[in-house]
Amino acid sequence: MPQGKAVFIGLNQTGLIAFILLLFFCLPLCWIPFLIDSCKGYE
Repeated sequence: MPQGKAVFIGLNQTGLIAFILLLFFCLPLCWIPFLIDSCKGYE
C-alpha cells in the first residue's frame, strides 16, 4: 500500500471519529432548549 493511501485512510478514520464525537456532544446540546421548552408546557 502506498504511503499516501495509508495517510488518506488515517485522516478519514480520524475525521470519522471526530464527526461521531461531534454528533454525540452537539446534538443533545441542540435539543436541550427544545426539551426544556416542551417540558414547561403552555398556559
